[in-house]
Amino acid sequence: MLGSIGDDDLARWAQERVTAGTSGATVNRDLALYRWAQRMKYVDENPVRHVERFSEKGRERETYLVAARIRESP
Repeated sequence: MLGSIGDDDLARWAQERVTAGTSGATVNRDLALYRWAQRMKYVDENPVRHVERFSEKGRERETYLVAARIRESP
Protein backbone atom coordinates (compact mmCIF):
# COMPACT_ATOMS: atom_id res chain seq x y z
CA MET A 1 0.00 0.00 0.00
CA LEU A 2 2.74 2.51 0.87
CA GLY A 3 4.50 1.62 -2.35
CA SER A 4 1.51 2.81 -4.38
CA ILE A 5 1.79 6.38 -3.04
CA GLY A 6 3.64 8.66 -5.43
CA ASP A 7 5.42 11.97 -5.05
CA ASP A 8 2.45 13.86 -6.54
CA ASP A 9 0.15 12.32 -3.92
CA LEU A 10 2.51 13.30 -1.12
CA ALA A 11 2.99 16.84 -2.41
CA ARG A 12 -0.78 17.33 -2.62
CA TRP A 13 -1.29 15.86 0.86
CA ALA A 14 1.45 18.08 2.33
CA GLN A 15 -0.01 21.22 0.77
CA GLU A 16 -3.51 20.36 2.02
CA ARG A 17 -2.18 19.94 5.55
CA VAL A 18 -0.39 23.30 5.51
CA THR A 19 -3.47 24.98 4.04
CA ALA A 20 -5.52 23.47 6.88
CA GLY A 21 -3.19 25.06 9.45
CA THR A 22 -0.55 22.43 10.18
CA SER A 23 2.91 23.99 10.41
CA GLY A 24 5.35 23.34 7.60
CA ALA A 25 7.84 21.97 10.12
CA THR A 26 5.34 19.34 11.27
CA VAL A 27 4.57 18.32 7.70
CA ASN A 28 8.31 18.05 6.99
CA ARG A 29 8.68 15.70 9.98
CA ASP A 30 5.73 13.61 8.82
CA LEU A 31 7.21 13.28 5.34
CA ALA A 32 10.52 12.18 6.87
CA LEU A 33 8.78 9.03 8.11
CA TYR A 34 9.14 7.63 4.60
CA ARG A 35 12.91 7.36 5.18
CA TRP A 36 12.15 5.16 8.17
CA ALA A 37 9.71 3.10 6.10
CA GLN A 38 12.42 2.60 3.49
CA ARG A 39 14.99 1.51 6.09
CA MET A 40 12.46 -0.95 7.53
CA LYS A 41 11.84 -2.29 4.00
CA TYR A 42 8.17 -1.26 3.97
CA VAL A 43 8.84 0.58 0.69
CA ASP A 44 11.50 0.06 -1.97
CA GLU A 45 11.73 3.69 -3.01
CA ASN A 46 11.29 6.96 -1.15
CA PRO A 47 9.00 9.25 -3.20
CA VAL A 48 9.48 12.05 -0.66
CA ARG A 49 12.87 12.75 -2.28
CA HIS A 50 10.94 14.55 -5.02
CA VAL A 51 8.65 16.56 -2.73
CA GLU A 52 9.70 20.12 -1.92
CA ARG A 53 10.04 20.75 1.81
CA PHE A 54 8.49 23.72 3.56
CA SER A 55 10.72 26.49 4.84
CA GLU A 56 11.44 26.44 8.55
CA LYS A 57 13.05 29.86 8.65
CA GLY A 58 12.02 31.88 11.65
CA ARG A 59 11.40 28.76 13.74
CA GLU A 60 14.65 29.05 15.68
CA ARG A 61 14.16 28.99 19.41
CA GLU A 62 16.14 30.63 22.14
CA THR A 63 17.09 28.33 24.96
CA TYR A 64 18.30 29.30 28.38
CA LEU A 65 20.19 27.19 30.87
CA VAL A 66 19.42 27.50 34.53
CA ALA A 67 22.34 27.46 36.97
CA ALA A 68 21.81 23.78 37.83
CA ARG A 69 22.10 22.77 34.15
CA ILE A 70 25.27 24.81 33.69
CA ARG A 71 26.93 22.90 36.53
CA GLU A 72 25.91 19.61 34.86
CA SER A 73 27.65 20.52 31.60
CA PRO A 74 30.98 18.80 30.96
